[in-house]
Amino acid sequence: EYHVGAAGKDIFRCFVLPTGLTEDKYIVGFEVKPGNPRVVHHTLNFWDRSGQGRKLQAQEQARKVRPTDEDHGPGYSVAMGVGFFPERGGAPSFGGFGGWAPGQMATRLPKGTGYYLPKGSDVIIQTHYHRTGKPESDRLKIGLYFAKKPVEKVWQSLAIGPRPENIRQVLGLERSPLQIPAGESAHKVKASAWLLNDATVHAVMPHMHLIGRQIKVSMTPPGGETITLVNVPDWDYNWQETYWFKTPIQAPEGTRIDVEAVYDNSLSNPNNPFNPPRTITFGEQTTNEMMFGFVSVTPASDGRVRVSRTDPKASK
Repeated sequence: EYHVGAAGKDIFRCFVLPTGLTEDKYIVGFEVKPGNPRVVHHTLNFWDRSGQGRKLQAQEQARKVRPTDEDHGPGYSVAMGVGFFPERGGAPSFGGFGGWAPGQMATRLPKGTGYYLPKGSDVIIQTHYHRTGKPESDRLKIGLYFAKKPVEKVWQSLAIGPRPENIRQVLGLERSPLQIPAGESAHKVKASAWLLNDATVHAVMPHMHLIGRQIKVSMTPPGGETITLVNVPDWDYNWQETYWFKTPIQAPEGTRIDVEAVYDNSLSNPNNPFNPPRTITFGEQTTNEMMFGFVSVTPASDGRVRVSRTDPKASK
C-alpha cells in the first residue's frame, strides 16, 4: 500500500514492477484497478528496460522515513513524467501503454494490434494522487493480457492538445501553453495536429480537469468534410471514458485533428477549486488544467504514425 497524507500538493508516485519476461510480448489488453479511487487522479503505464526507474526506486526506498512523513510506501516520487528521459538512438529502451482515469474500463485492443513490451523490461505505473483532507491509502493492481497470435500493427495513442514545450512551462517558470483567466465563464481553447502518414483511427478519449465544461475532438481529411469523433457538451471530471468506433476510420496523410474546449473559471462554477477564482494554467496538479484528445491509431503500413503540430503545407 501507498499512504497519502491529508494535506499538501498532489503526489506523483512511480511504482516499478519487474516483468521477468524472457521474450518480447505484445499487450492486447490491460486493466488498472485503483484500490482507493477517491485519491487516484490518473495513472500512466510505461515499460522501461534501461533500469533507470529501478535505480530511482531503490534510492527512494533506501531513504529513512521521518516520523513527519505522511506520504510513504513503495515506489519513488517525481515532479513530472517518470523522472528520467528515454535514451535516443538504438533499440527503444522506454515506451508507454495507456493508463487509467475515473470512468475508464478495461481495454482490449482490436485483433492484430498490440502495445510492444520487450523482454527484460520493468512496468512503471506513474500514479497521480490527490488529497481528500484525511489520511488515505491505496494499493493499485494492473492486469496485462498478451497476444497469442501475431501482431501486425503497433498501437499508438496520439496526445493532441496545447502541450508545454519544456519542463519550465510545466513548473510555471515560463508562459503556460494554457491560460484560463479568472472570472471567465466560457473561455475557449483550440489545438490542432496533422498526420504525416496514412493511419486508421480506432478510438478517442478527451481529457480535462475540474473547470472544463465542454470538449470536442474532430478530424478533417485533405479536401474532405470534418468528422466529429466525440463531442462532450457537459464535461464531468469523474467520467472520462474511451470512445471506440464501431467501424475504424481511415485517416489519410495530411488529416488535421482538432481539439476544442470551453472552460468555466467563474465563481458560479461549483467545481472551481479557487474562491475567489484565479488564473489557471497548464499543469499536472488537479487544480491546474489540461486539454487533450487522446486519439488511438495504427499505421497503414510498417512503422509508426507521425504527427506535426504545424500544417505541413504551410511550411512548404
